[in-house]
Amino acid sequence: MLRPYLAIIKDSFRAAIANRLLIVLLLIITVFLLALAPLNFQESIESGILFRPGARTGNQVPRPDALVTYLIENQDKPDVAKFASYLDKSDLDRIKKDLEAGKDNIHEQIERGETVIGALESAIEDENLYDPKIWDLNKSINQELVDFHSRGIEKLSSGEKKRLNRLLVSNTFPGLVLPPSQSLVKIRYLYKKITESHSGMELYRSQVTIYLPYLMDKFVLSIGLLIAVLVTAPLMPTMFDPGSLSLLLSKPISRWGLYLSKFIGGCVFVALLAAYLFIGVWFLLGFRLGLWDRSILLSIPIYVIVFAIYFSVSAFVGMYFRNTIIAVIVTALFWAVCFTGGTIFKMFDGVNQKTKIAYVVQANGQVLQLNDIGAPAIWDTEEKQWVNAPVDDIEKQNYMANYTFSFLPFIPQGGLPTTYSGIRPVYCPKYNFVIGGANLMLADPNSFSKPRIFYANLENKAYQPQVLGYLSGSGIEFLVRPDGDLILVTGFGKFQRLAGDPEEFIGQQDAKPADTKTTKTNTDQKKSSRGGPSNMNKATQLVDFKKMFKPAGPDQPTSIASDRMVDLNQATGEIAVYNRKKISIFREGNDGDYLLDRTVDVNVPFDSTMTTWIQYQGNQLYLAFGNGEITVFDGNSLKMQKSYIPEKKSAIKQINASPNGQFLVVNYRNGNTWLLDVKDLDDIRKRNFVGQGNISYASFDKNNKLWIADRTDRLLQYDPETLERGNPEYNPKIIGFRWYYWWIRLVYRVLPKPGEFYKLVTHLSSSTETKKDSNLDLTQMDEPSNPWEPFVSGVIFMCIMLALACFVFHRTDY
Repeated sequence: MLRPYLAIIKDSFRAAIANRLLIVLLLIITVFLLALAPLNFQESIESGILFRPGARTGNQVPRPDALVTYLIENQDKPDVAKFASYLDKSDLDRIKKDLEAGKDNIHEQIERGETVIGALESAIEDENLYDPKIWDLNKSINQELVDFHSRGIEKLSSGEKKRLNRLLVSNTFPGLVLPPSQSLVKIRYLYKKITESHSGMELYRSQVTIYLPYLMDKFVLSIGLLIAVLVTAPLMPTMFDPGSLSLLLSKPISRWGLYLSKFIGGCVFVALLAAYLFIGVWFLLGFRLGLWDRSILLSIPIYVIVFAIYFSVSAFVGMYFRNTIIAVIVTALFWAVCFTGGTIFKMFDGVNQKTKIAYVVQANGQVLQLNDIGAPAIWDTEEKQWVNAPVDDIEKQNYMANYTFSFLPFIPQGGLPTTYSGIRPVYCPKYNFVIGGANLMLADPNSFSKPRIFYANLENKAYQPQVLGYLSGSGIEFLVRPDGDLILVTGFGKFQRLAGDPEEFIGQQDAKPADTKTTKTNTDQKKSSRGGPSNMNKATQLVDFKKMFKPAGPDQPTSIASDRMVDLNQATGEIAVYNRKKISIFREGNDGDYLLDRTVDVNVPFDSTMTTWIQYQGNQLYLAFGNGEITVFDGNSLKMQKSYIPEKKSAIKQINASPNGQFLVVNYRNGNTWLLDVKDLDDIRKRNFVGQGNISYASFDKNNKLWIADRTDRLLQYDPETLERGNPEYNPKIIGFRWYYWWIRLVYRVLPKPGEFYKLVTHLSSSTETKKDSNLDLTQMDEPSNPWEPFVSGVIFMCIMLALACFVFHRTDY
């Protein structure tokens, strides 16, 4: 019974062979594969320091000015002095003078950083750098250094000795010079280098797993689809050639069966060509680049489905108008509609994602929120709206740059200034003010790597921020103690305590401007009154950092790479720090300075550079890692109690613990939020929160109430015990958002999305062994949302087009 239909499918191939179309396409694919053959890779030991001045990501020296300061101030340490000896005396003296003179211009900072990094690279090249009197490798927490020592330093190759030196640099300057990757991978075409990866072979393969489907879709598939549509467009119109349709209808087949057979014939024809192309690419990348990535093989059926979506339009138009040219033109218009709809959605969605609530501060009856680009807004209780907080001209330039980049849907977000950079604001109840810091490098060169400290008194319930000065370049986090005192945490592991009410420091501002080369002194500037207007755009008279903050220990500091890796216990006042697989707990001594109280090594199989979050509240300590693993510890004994990996695919965005330590909330990049109650350590799961799947922020207030932000601007309160919603609710009625949510988003979901099938390929291929690697940091990977959406909408559209075509073909007289 199927023979007549199979015969029609075979006719498609006979026609292609007869006009040599199949042979021509096979030759084109063969030439393409031969052009890929010279690709190859080379893996070598990584021993250099990756630093590109001005680059916002990827640098292994995130704060060059802090590195310079640390080297100058710690030359009494033998290991630091060893590396400082590689600096020319003239350079060393010049750097000291510059630091004493307070030269903080961005170009001067970069120049000093490059000078010191150059000296470190010279030390790395010295195979006689290692001195056992300075470094005891047996006590190192870096297993690679221990292995080098056990093998014998004298037996190491030249490359391994440089690798040893590079690891010693990271050990000597923890948090200031990040550890190197395991290896350097260079991609070559013949003998010419195309690109290189400093991520090591395993992470390199993981990154290829993520990005290869995108590249295949945007370059190989786009050209292939164009050719496929052009060569199959005549298939339906030629069916109506004189005598051809009558011969086909004379067979014992239905009209809808005839149409579908022709359609399937075109798809099978393209499927064979796609199989030859992608299997060839798979073998080449496997043999030449060592990448046996199954995402390439998964692209075969996905490619055929994408082609079938376009072909369903081409076939219907060709059948209806019996004209090949019209079929090609209408198919091109269909692509343009899909492309335009997707572009408009991405533009608005990019802005929507960047303006979602990312952080909330509750202060003196007010609620202040920051979005992802750092723009502040305050809740207006009368108007029931979020109102943009006052900002100065420099901030506006910074926010507008971030806002503009959010409109660019085709530029990858990595490397663009689309994320807020600075120290998150906190509320200090002791003095009733909000304080924070922000890096505004786009518009204010003076603030390069040195956050400006912002202060806003809330006595009049008005958020009027004012700049006080520049923080130390190593400042990373403000912590509020239970007694209301404010602690500033630095990347060096040193704590600074606020010396008093910031209002007192305004009158102590320096008479000289921060940098006479880049600012002008405003002689008419007067002391700001409490709650007065902002004068940040002048930023000419700045308070000395040493006047605002006083050292508060600890006696044994440990470097802190990020604000995620430090937390203050609201019950005990202790500070917990995670660094290089070790948890350190600091308590306040009798003199007010912090002392190291207890430590524990964390036994995890992955690298110490893995993204990490720490929360220490009540009697519970929580760790979360970039690979998705969450671990619960007893706060007193620091013994591990339980470990979880709740979400297998999505990366953790943030974790927060309730002040009593009973609850932990985990927010993921896919918008899901999980809640753990330590009363039942086996019960961590997604709860019935409003907006689940679209949640951008989750945290607890001082009363252990859970606050959830979803959509763009809605903030709701929950009782974590009962999950009942409380009051007040911050749920504004914004017409613009409704328009985006109900119209642009709806039209986008209805339209086919042929150009986004790479998301499904990436999702399906993510279960490979590479993706299961516990060393893979999911936070460093792009994460497609709802990868099945393009498939579902595309298949539904194709089925509708086929049903419509079969109905028209059946009802039309020929």
